[in-house]
Amino acid sequence: MADAIDELKDVVVATLETRGVLSKIRAQLRHEVFLALEEEDSKQRPEDDNEHGHKASVAARRAALSQSEEGVLMTQLVKEFMDFYELDYSLSTFCAEAKVPRHSNRVELANKIGVRVEIDERKEDQVPLLMHVLRGAGRAGVQQHQHPQQQQQQRFEMNAKQMQDEQQQQQQQQQQQQQHQQQQQQH
Repeated sequence: MADAIDELKDVVVATLETRGVLSKIRAQLRHEVFLALEEEDSKQRPEDDNEHGHKASVAARRAALSQSEEGVLMTQLVKEFMDFYELDYSLSTFCAEAKVPRHSNRVELANKIGVRVEIDERKEDQVPLLMHVLRGAGRAGVQQHQHPQQQQQQRFEMNAKQMQDEQQQQQQQQQQQQQHQQQQQQH
């Protein structure tokens, strides 16, 4: 009888593991533990000076995330990544810890970081915006450290230059055609 129960436990655990249920339960448990610890930590209690200094430093860095444009963009990119892969419990913990709002707009975020995405893009054709950033950083080389507005301006200038080059090429072709026609008329 005990063997049957152990065997049933093993089958249930394996099935839940295969379906991803156990990993979700573990993530939810970690999330709840984090929230409980965070709640307890937020209560005033005596701390030694060294630990208090470290916690103040970490708290200041976290606060800076929400006070700078780059910090907000970084946290929103991480959030969009977690949203994309439906890492709900990790996302819940991240949003609570980093003070990231749960709602966001993928297209608006893409525009802010200078990434072009199609609005009607199907989910299965999409990649996380962070992937676009990494791909762009690989192509951009030194430009990867530029502010998104600078990158957007640079892309605009490159597109304008490309259009100007195409117009010049068309004008040259038209001039060549006209010269060719004039030569044919002279003969």
